[in-house]
Amino acid sequence: MKKILIVDDEPFIRQALNDSLTKAGYEIHAFENGFDVLKEIQSVSPELIISDISMPKLDGLEMVEALRNNEDSKSIPVIMLTASTGVDNFARGVNLGIKFFCPKPLDIKDIIEKVKSVIG
Repeated sequence: MKKILIVDDEPFIRQALNDSLTKAGYEIHAFENGFDVLKEIQSVSPELIISDISMPKLDGLEMVEALRNNEDSKSIPVIMLTASTGVDNFARGVNLGIKFFCPKPLDIKDIIEKVKSVIG
């Protein structure tokens, strides 16, 4: 079973993604901020990360930047969730290799399609 790591500070978003992706056949590990992900990334070893951009402690882009600087996690694909329409975040995300940006409010079916296109 392929593992997906979900990172979002909103419990409702984490639960909605967890429920939908579990039903779609994925093993889910959920965290509420990027700092916790960096502490646990080695033990989870996900095939994909789905992360919000705006979070406390360590935002999504800062988290991805740290992951890209680590040999064990630098190639993990990332789908970024965002309520922002800021061009700066998008450009920074593209430079970090973000696979897709998904706007909030979320379209769960669209996210599942993107997940399937990235990891099957």
